[in-house]
Amino acid sequence: MQPDPTTPNNPSVSDLDGVSALLIFVAGMHRSGTSVLMRLLKQAGAVVPGDMLPENEDNPTGYWEARDVVQLNNRLLVAAGRHWCDDRALPAGALDALGRDHGAEITETLRGLSAAGTLVALKDPRLSLLLPLWLAAAAEIGAEARSLIAIRPPAEVARSLFQRLHTTAFRPAAIPSATKAHTLAARYMLEAERHTRGTKRGFVDFAALLETPQAELARALREADIPLHPEADSPALVDPALRRQRAVQAPSDLWASAGFATRIYDQLRTAPEDSAALDATYDAFETLKAETDALRPRAPQAQETGVALATLERAYATEPAKQVVFLSGAPLSKGHIYRVQNRIETLMHTPIAGACATLGEDDPEAIAEAADLIVLFRAEASAATEALYAAARARGVPVIFDIDDLVFDPDYMKPEFLSLLDGMTPHQRAVWEGRAENYRRALCGADGVWVSTEALAGHARRFNPTVQVVPNGISLGRARRAKTLWKQSLTRPNDGLLRIGYASGTPTHDRDFAPLAPVLAGLLAGNPALRLVLLGHIDAARFPALAPVMAQIEQRPEVPFEDLPEALLGIDINLAPLEADNPFCAAKSELKFFESALVGGVSVASPTPPFAAAMQDGTTGFLARSAQDWQDRLTALISDADTRHILANAAHETALDRFGPEAQETALLTAIRQSVTQAVWPEGQSEARR
Repeated sequence: MQPDPTTPNNPSVSDLDGVSALLIFVAGMHRSGTSVLMRLLKQAGAVVPGDMLPENEDNPTGYWEARDVVQLNNRLLVAAGRHWCDDRALPAGALDALGRDHGAEITETLRGLSAAGTLVALKDPRLSLLLPLWLAAAAEIGAEARSLIAIRPPAEVARSLFQRLHTTAFRPAAIPSATKAHTLAARYMLEAERHTRGTKRGFVDFAALLETPQAELARALREADIPLHPEADSPALVDPALRRQRAVQAPSDLWASAGFATRIYDQLRTAPEDSAALDATYDAFETLKAETDALRPRAPQAQETGVALATLERAYATEPAKQVVFLSGAPLSKGHIYRVQNRIETLMHTPIAGACATLGEDDPEAIAEAADLIVLFRAEASAATEALYAAARARGVPVIFDIDDLVFDPDYMKPEFLSLLDGMTPHQRAVWEGRAENYRRALCGADGVWVSTEALAGHARRFNPTVQVVPNGISLGRARRAKTLWKQSLTRPNDGLLRIGYASGTPTHDRDFAPLAPVLAGLLAGNPALRLVLLGHIDAARFPALAPVMAQIEQRPEVPFEDLPEALLGIDINLAPLEADNPFCAAKSELKFFESALVGGVSVASPTPPFAAAMQDGTTGFLARSAQDWQDRLTALISDADTRHILANAAHETALDRFGPEAQETALLTAIRQSVTQAVWPEGQSEARR
């Protein structure tokens, strides 16, 4: 596309108060509406010079970017060790170095383009990162400069960048990670603001530009002191269909990429001249970037990348859902944190909204009306669940039953499997059996089931054939906090003691721990500097073998879930025993491994299927099948600090790679996609809901 530089509204030199030329630099994050803005500027009278990049499927109305400007900016970024989708700041001193090495080329490029008219508009999203170089060139040629910066809800930007995956030609320019896309949008917005501060500029909101183009453009032109006068709205130029992605707002106080980017967008939209607030935001963003970059696992091998992208593409493809509503039958449980709270936080990084409703209180009709998918965690069948199922089915909304323990099969509600039942009266046991039956009924009635482990999935498939494994995992907030704690601990004085620890969140683990008591007693007796930390419901006094070494046992109370990283910090060797040959124990998740690994602990665990899958024996921890195994593995770790440190670092990396925030995002989006597309829909509603 070659825009005609001659336009009837092009201002004369006299309109510019003696200025020989005025240059409008149009910047903003990619997919933020810069192309629409350029078309409106041309319609209002600006000259758009140069050899334009052609329109294509990615941008059917044209990019309105001069090829010379884009190619030069790409070379500048490469020279600085960056590229357009790098969310890091330019290296210190990079702009000065680029100015020295490439300033003359930028000036001559700008001189040639500005010769096309007295008021010229140039656009490239990369200008957001490089504007000081172009502003200096404008001054060099004696031209006045103005800046217009397009902004758009970051969730819409993320969605638009993801959609490039569906077109082979543009897949290299796709950003599959919503987290990365939000962070990149934040970088572009903050740098564009900083680079134009103190100059004449205007911020243009993409949403407002499509709804009231003349008013939004006129406002921005006044702010930037640009003598153009927009014509009346032209549907051909501002078709609302151009807004193909819609935002899902994240809370502005969420200190993660989605909420942070939204906060920046809101600041630029409402208070772009509040420099102090924007400086604070910039500093906080750099802190966030440093911490989250440290949490990123090593880049996957090339052969794994295609698999990861394919998984994400399946997760996002065809926009399977806009809102997922979670309801919890156990809102005070730790499972609620992993299965509901963490899920909603994860969705805040994506174009899908997550919300929480209250079973039995919120209107099931309203829930079904608002949701594209309903996830019911650990709720017993009841009148409330039946009403919810009925309302959801009437609207073609699938309901997922989510469970993280083998408590839905009455056959396992026996003391030999669930030690909690030991000592209960027949009536009390009957209550638990009734709960299991109610869980089973709720599970059977759902459109699908999510569970935390593959072992648990095998049991669930006895009652419902549509089962997906969505592992427990680590939220971004948890990962950041644990990383900070671990780093701080490395600089603290060492008290000379080595600590083995066992954490029990419920009073049901005595049978798990009992076989270890004699082994631990022997190790403590032979190592005066060794300590055993018992955290939570486990009581050393209940194990006679530990009586001779009670002076070396630190009994600590249970702590709130949010304080668990601090409680585990300083436990060098983490114990994760589970009763052998017990299906209830074999179905439990890997959380004892990854929670300890987050703060530098190395685990010795029973070889249940989840632990065996999560840990590489001898590389990220040890698996112990017998009392002798426990003796040998613990002795090796106690006696060799180097081995402990090597395994601890490997475990930390594995925990983040397999159970960290990015892995959680991929697993959850894949599950949502499959749950929506595999649902059994009422007749006539399938296509409407999809």
